[in-house]
Amino acid sequence: MVVFKVVVTVLGALLRPLVGDSAATNDPSEGISLTFAVLLFASLNPVVTALIEDFTFRHTLLLKFPVWNRFALAAGLTVVNALVFGAVHINNFGGQWLLTLTFAGAGLVMNLAYLWTRNIWHVLLMHGMNNFLLGGPITVLLTHLLGAVTA
Repeated sequence: MVVFKVVVTVLGALLRPLVGDSAATNDPSEGISLTFAVLLFASLNPVVTALIEDFTFRHTLLLKFPVWNRFALAAGLTVVNALVFGAVHINNFGGQWLLTLTFAGAGLVMNLAYLWTRNIWHVLLMHGMNNFLLGGPITVLLTHLLGAVTA
């Protein structure tokens, strides 16, 4: 519900100048709250994405298959899971399949960390930090565009 409210607030603020709303004010505190809402949404999005992906790939698609009593099947499932994880990220590389191997490698590392510790929080921390750091430049750009920081 909070995410919905933030999205509605951001869209309303962005569309208000286009429709010529005369009720729009130039109150600086409104701009600060809008800036904060956009930055909060932008910074939480990569973390929520990591949460969904890790529960899907590590917990559901990796741990729930009944192959763990056979080493070869378990190893194969771990590698296939990592390759599918890489394939899901194909749009990050403009459709270049070969470049998804970097994400498949990261998926394999996270699979092994999850299987070794049996704790999703280690994987969530790795994946969430990675996504947050990769999204950092976007957050800085949004901050600059919204006028929260002057260069």
